[in-house]
Amino acid sequence: MLKWIFALPVFGLLAFSARDNALSLEQALAEKKVELSVLPYHSYEGDGIKIKVKNLTKKSLKLRLTRGSAFVPDEDDEQTLINSNDELFALEGGAFKNLQFFGYCTELTDRSPGMNSSFTFRAPANLKLQRLLHVVDSLKIKDQGTIQHAIWCVTNNENIGYVGTDNPATTKALRSTLCQLTGQKDVWYHTRSAIRQVPGERMTVVPKVISGDISFIATEPVVIKGVIKDSTGKVLVTNPNTMSCPKGKVTFEFKMQIQGWAPGTYYVVYTNNDNELINQEFKL
Repeated sequence: MLKWIFALPVFGLLAFSARDNALSLEQALAEKKVELSVLPYHSYEGDGIKIKVKNLTKKSLKLRLTRGSAFVPDEDDEQTLINSNDELFALEGGAFKNLQFFGYCTELTDRSPGMNSSFTFRAPANLKLQRLLHVVDSLKIKDQGTIQHAIWCVTNNENIGYVGTDNPATTKALRSTLCQLTGQKDVWYHTRSAIRQVPGERMTVVPKVISGDISFIATEPVVIKGVIKDSTGKVLVTNPNTMSCPKGKVTFEFKMQIQGWAPGTYYVVYTNNDNELINQEFKL
C-alpha cells in the first residue's frame, strides 16, 4: 500500500556521505540557490509525491529534503502530506533531479489525493511530528501502516491502540513517545487494522483484530470465562471455553476478530462463579 519510489537520476549527480553537511531545501530556496516544483499526480506513474529540484548556481550543492516537510494541496479538503525520512542528494551546477517518495497523510478525515491533485512545498513546521519521525527512525521502524497511525495520533489524536509493531519493546518505546507528545495514556491492547484509501475519497480505518496481554491476581485457583460487552452492558460475544488459572499472578493473551464492529467503547469481562475478576476497556 505504501511504497517509496525513487526516480533515476537525470544528470550531474554527486555521491556523498550522509555525514557530510547538507543544505536543507527550505534554506536553499530562501537563498535562491535552487528551484523546486511539485509535479501533479497525473504527470507520472507510481505512488507518492514527485518533486523536481534544479540547482540555479554554478557550484555543486549538497542538499537535504528534511523529514516532516509538508506538501500542501491546492484543495482545502484534501490531505496535506509529509515525508518521513531525510533524503540526501547532490547536484552539479545547473543540474536537476527528480525525487519520488510516498507522502504520509496528516488529516485522517480529509480526501486522499486524486489524479488532478497539486501541491506546494512547505518547510517542516510541526515540532511534534519532527520528534515523532526522529524516534521512528531511531527505532528503525519500517512498517508504513505503523508510521501512518503514529502520525495520526499526533495530528488527529487517533487512539494510540492502533499503533503497534511485532516487537513489544519497540511498541513500548514508540507509544511512550506518543504519550508524551499527545497527552494520551497507553492502553493494554493493539488494534490491527487496514487503511482503505481510494483516490479522491475520504480515508477509512478498518479495525480487524484486537489483541493484548491481560493480567490479574487470583487469590485462589479459579476457572474463568469471558464475554465482550458494549458500553450499555449488553453482552455481544460469549467465549464458550473456560480457562483454569492457579493462585497468584496470571497473565494470558487475548485476541479476537472485530472486523465490522461499530465505533465505540467495549469491555472484555472475565468472571469466576459469576464474580467479576477482569474488566478491560477498549475503544474502536
